[in-house]
Amino acid sequence: MGSLAGAGALHASTSDLLAFMAAHLRPETSVLREAIELALEVRATEMATPSTYERLVVRFAGLFRKPPPELAQPAGIGLGWIAMTPAATATPFWFHNGATTGSRSFAAFAPSAGVGVVALINQGVSEWDLFRSRPSLDEAGFAILAELCREAST
Repeated sequence: MGSLAGAGALHASTSDLLAFMAAHLRPETSVLREAIELALEVRATEMATPSTYERLVVRFAGLFRKPPPELAQPAGIGLGWIAMTPAATATPFWFHNGATTGSRSFAAFAPSAGVGVVALINQGVSEWDLFRSRPSLDEAGFAILAELCREAST
């Protein structure tokens, strides 16, 4: 791995990802507590203007989509995490996603509900994906997180 290796050069096992998620759900129990608390401070609340966001959605329809309708617009952004509150559950959560040649990822967690989800697929992004209208990994991840939040509240 060279000194300029991209984010795709980061390797983690499923156990590593579960430990990372557990640390974010209960940072007080982690050696990463200070770093996690810093990462989850909202640093900005001004997101891309709707017109800019709409242009991205239209231009990259299969890659950058609006969150499902039951979600509010992003509430803020921390260091590597986007804060949102789903209208259906009113449980705030943080998420981040990514895609590169050969894989896609999605991670989200709701600290107040004590739940999180990590989803990975070994399907890359192709030009054809940009024009297809099919559920994205993000949509699946958001739906799973919403269901976990509903279950946690009962």
